[in-house]
Amino acid sequence: MYPRAELIELKACKTALQRRILVRRWEVALDVYQVARPLRFVDKIYGQWRRISPFAKLAAVPISLWLKQKFFRPRKMSGLILRWLPTLVGAFLKTSGR
Repeated sequence: MYPRAELIELKACKTALQRRILVRRWEVALDVYQVARPLRFVDKIYGQWRRISPFAKLAAVPISLWLKQKFFRPRKMSGLILRWLPTLVGAFLKTSGR
């Protein structure tokens, strides 16, 4: 078997390794929390959007078009983004499993 001094040294190495693993787990958990923060906001907005009745959503389309016309200059890119936004959101929701 191992001599007693070598066993004590192995135990100290094991303890140090366990501490490093623990610290690394905390660091990873903190990183995940910071990355997920914007996703929680998006999920909250999506949940509120699902609570709105379909008739209110239909009324929002002409109102948003009127506001866009009233307050924003016509831009090629904004028109392109607004045209493809429903398709992109629908694709995102289908891939996210909702």
